[in-house]
Amino acid sequence: MSKMNLRIKIAVVLCLFSVITMVTASATEDQWDDDWDYVGEAMLYQGDTYSTRGYVVEVIDFDKNKGLVLLELKKDDMLLNRSVLNVSCDVFTYGETVGMKIYNDSDDVLSEDPTNWQNPRIHLEFYVWKEPGLSIDVSVSRVTYKPPDSDIYVTVKIKNTGEAEISDVELGIDPAGLEIKYGKLTHRFSSIKDDESETIDLIFRVPELLFNSSFTISANASGIDDKNMAYIAADSETLNVLPLCDLKINKITTNTSMDRDVRVSIEVMNTGIVDLNITFADVIPPNFELRQQLIPLDFEIDGKELAWKVNLAPHEDKNYYYYMEPLRPGVFTINPANAEWNIRGVNYSVSSNAPITAVDGAYIIFNRTAFPAQVKCGEYVTVSLSVVNTGNKAASVSISDVLPDGTSLVNGNTTLQTNLDANQTAAIEYIIRMEASGNITFPHSEIELVSKDYSRLQVSDIINIDVFSSEPAVTSTPDPQPTIVPVENDQPAQELPKFEIAFTTFLLILAYIIMRRG
Repeated sequence: MSKMNLRIKIAVVLCLFSVITMVTASATEDQWDDDWDYVGEAMLYQGDTYSTRGYVVEVIDFDKNKGLVLLELKKDDMLLNRSVLNVSCDVFTYGETVGMKIYNDSDDVLSEDPTNWQNPRIHLEFYVWKEPGLSIDVSVSRVTYKPPDSDIYVTVKIKNTGEAEISDVELGIDPAGLEIKYGKLTHRFSSIKDDESETIDLIFRVPELLFNSSFTISANASGIDDKNMAYIAADSETLNVLPLCDLKINKITTNTSMDRDVRVSIEVMNTGIVDLNITFADVIPPNFELRQQLIPLDFEIDGKELAWKVNLAPHEDKNYYYYMEPLRPGVFTINPANAEWNIRGVNYSVSSNAPITAVDGAYIIFNRTAFPAQVKCGEYVTVSLSVVNTGNKAASVSISDVLPDGTSLVNGNTTLQTNLDANQTAAIEYIIRMEASGNITFPHSEIELVSKDYSRLQVSDIINIDVFSSEPAVTSTPDPQPTIVPVENDQPAQELPKFEIAFTTFLLILAYIIMRRG
């Protein structure tokens, strides 16, 4: 081959290379046109990542000798692409989804030769392909409606939340069975530009219902982009429609003390649109008694149960009240009041709230026991008296025990006087001698409460002691005898006669010895 031919071929190759270089440069300049959206930039070292739209770009390695960088593109931990790019200036796109541009940063002296350093790095710009987005918002003027209300106002807003136009948008609205008065349930839009929206207003009729019901109004939309990719969106709103008949019932009680009654108030109102023939029922809770002389005349009383009837017109309200006497202090949950009626063969019932009532005062529990319950005549019985205040107020208590006939006091005091605070206890014991046989019944104790206006007293049962003249015919395992405490009046204890015999014998023996020695 002649030198002239070789030169011609080299010139042709250089010309082709120049053309290719110009085309590549032109393509690079036009790479990020209006279809791409700039999302940000970053300076990345080896191992760094950058994410956008669910795509993750990671710097895997550098080739310092050749000035190259290895990048990986992933989505949902799945490897989509692995590319080797120039560290100084290069571009890369993955289809029409995500793109990157490596560039030199004039403010970073290392970017001109980024691999000629101990810790190389690159500067990247990130782009995403513009896509449309779709969102729907369903809103109602309020969430609860009553039969007097006539209209339900609903607004449906559909919006393009993306960066590109969306086409062939179809919207469908499901009214959940509500009757429409204004508007259409289906709509079609040829296109909606980015960041633009369409609003649809509708009016539905409030239905007349026998039962409380909920309605969920929903909307669904769909559209496509310029590559026929589909986009969908949905939203809903739930509203509540009250029935034709409804009753509001509220029970109110007051806090009080033991010296005052509790006022119970029952407020009722017909919140529906029809007349109601109502039967009310209430019950007096434990630890309270009904003040029957203060109840309304139309109340029927059966023990602790109350009942009355009334006819209420729409929006009519009434207030009923009665009084209860507290039997003990404490904090009590009061039973709810109930209402029943019938419309068109359907039974309805509504219950009120259950209010809390606090009652202040003292509550004294008095307990008296005797031990043992069976003795022989002449033996001893220990009587125990105890009082405890289970209320929340102090009370002064005076208790005097009256001894039964055929008994005598051996030791102790039969009177208990004390001032008891809340949850405080006091107790005494005394010992009596049973001097007559038979069934001995103890009289009631004499009890006085100084603060009796706001106090209550609970007393234990009456004591009975069986006293035998000799050993009982049927015996059980004997109970231990009570400990005898010496008393100041030197009254002899049960074992004293044996001591006198022994002492007399000792004196006789001593006299005999003295006489013999004399």
